[in-house]
Amino acid sequence: MDGQGRTEWITGPPDGCRLECQEPRPLVPRSREPIIPDRIDLAQSTGQLFLADIYHGRNLEGVQRGEIKRLLVLERLPKPINFSGGMWPITAGGSFQLASVLGTVPVADDGSAHFEVPALRSLFFVALDEEARAVKRMHSFVSVQPGEVTPSYPSTSAPSNATTGTRSTTTPAG
Repeated sequence: MDGQGRTEWITGPPDGCRLECQEPRPLVPRSREPIIPDRIDLAQSTGQLFLADIYHGRNLEGVQRGEIKRLLVLERLPKPINFSGGMWPITAGGSFQLASVLGTVPVADDGSAHFEVPALRSLFFVALDEEARAVKRMHSFVSVQPGEVTPSYPSTSAPSNATTGTRSTTTPAG
């Protein structure tokens, strides 16, 4: 259709055919897209997470650089069935998720951390201070694919170029 409302017949079903042509697109030759190689290894049961700077995130006002010493790594577990006689969630008027503690990993002085975690599981973290007290709790979750090295960023921003040269990039903590 042009600017004056005139139309030109381009294509359609042959006479007598009841098929319709929805969203027709002209076909033109183009080069093939690059094939992205697999980034996962299904033979592995773990992946690696790299956190560039734990202090770069939301609601961290008042948390001093160097205050966070470790991350508590937890796995979210499936919610059990309710035996309350109704369809209420496991806690009324609040949120609650069962979790399994997988361990703790160190946080470097610059706020970075690099560690290995089980693949294909819903994981979240609690930032701990020197005395293992919670400083900040993650309210979402991350997951890695088998054999994958995944950067983890605050949900409020994308990675910066300043993440090169962080202290925890060489080997994952156990």
